[in-house]
Amino acid sequence: MSVSIREASRIAVEVVEELFDDQSISNVMFEEVEKDEAGHWLITVGFDRKVEGRSSLLGGAVGSFAKTERKYKVAKIDGEGDLVSLRDRLL
Repeated sequence: MSVSIREASRIAVEVVEELFDDQSISNVMFEEVEKDEAGHWLITVGFDRKVEGRSSLLGGAVGSFAKTERKYKVAKIDGEGDLVSLRDRLL
């Protein structure tokens, strides 16, 4: 039995949340979907990741700030609902 698009999308989001849970990610969302020639679902999942940096404030004092950047991963899900691969989605 082939896994549905809805189930594949749910699995992909759960995989990203689980694998990156120690990296302060947020706003994990399904972004796009494609089915390859082999019948695998290619699910793009986006999330925000905190990026630490340093900044000069008024008066020359140095402080730190946190901003986020949007990252994307493509999860390849087979017909059984198993993760085949997870890779970066380059824009």
